[in-house]
Amino acid sequence: MPQGRPDGLAYVLATAFHETFRRPASRVKTPYWRPEADGRSWLGRGLVQLTHRRNYEATSEVTGIDLVADPPRAMDMDVVATILIEGMRLGSFTGRRPDHYFSAE
Repeated sequence: MPQGRPDGLAYVLATAFHETFRRPASRVKTPYWRPEADGRSWLGRGLVQLTHRRNYEATSEVTGIDLVADPPRAMDMDVVATILIEGMRLGSFTGRRPDHYFSAE
């Protein structure tokens, strides 16, 4: 995220708002919310609505927090904030970091 840039911070906060309050219902091919045999499910959690096992695995790598072993941990506020900030900083959700959109120029 651009250092000290209010537009970069606004982008992060707007993403959290959109994902949690303004997300329209959509059809999915794989019902990711259904529990696996061991009881774990990969439903949308946190400010970025983290879904699907592969995204929990990738986010675990980025944050260093084992969300695969304990998916509900993605709802703990400190973990939620880490997922949001690190994921946005690295461009994990869209493939583009905020500095792609917001620069000094």
